[in-house]
Amino acid sequence: MEENLLSHFMEIADAENVTGCVLADTQGLCLLSTQNLKPESAGLVSAITQHAVRIDTANINPVICLEAAS
Repeated sequence: MEENLLSHFMEIADAENVTGCVLADTQGLCLLSTQNLKPESAGLVSAITQHAVRIDTANINPVICLEAAS
C-alpha cells in the first residue's frame, strides 16, 4: 500500500504547474510533503479540505488550488 500511495503522491507532485504537494491524514498529520513545503502546513491544508467538502456536498474529493504571489 505504501508504494501505491507514494506512486500517486509523486504523480501529483510531478504534474505540470504543481510547485509543492503535502499529503495529510484526516487528523492533519503530515504523511508526505515535497521539500519546499513545511510539514507543519499539513494541519492547515487538512482543515481547508474539510471546509471545501462542505461547499459542494456532491463532490467528496475536491481539488483545491492555492496560489501565492512571490
